[in-house]
Amino acid sequence: MTLRIHMSPTYTTPDQADGGIRRVVDALAAGLPAHDITLVSDPAQADLCAVHGTMRPARDDLPLVTHNHGLYWHEYDWRGRWADDANAACIANMIRADAVTAPSAWVATEVMPTPCDC
Repeated sequence: MTLRIHMSPTYTTPDQADGGIRRVVDALAAGLPAHDITLVSDPAQADLCAVHGTMRPARDDLPLVTHNHGLYWHEYDWRGRWADDANAACIANMIRADAVTAPSAWVATEVMPTPCDC
């Protein structure tokens, strides 16, 4: 049985140095069919939603995989709230997600919850 995934973002134009998320999305789009996984553009046809970064899942009633590419450092002056808002969106996705991935061990370490001594 083929798993159908609605992934966001999607890209329809050639890469114009769009960045890390673009490279991961393109690699997934190229590699997933070998594992009997199909990307679908219509969320109504999906069995699962996959989002990158701050993207919101197209449907809240499906399992969610969030691909977290990192957070903005809180020690840096980003000039405005946009970085805090982006971090909040990423964190909300991770809380809601059934699975969280990271493109590297370093990013995974940075976004992993730290055990507390409660």
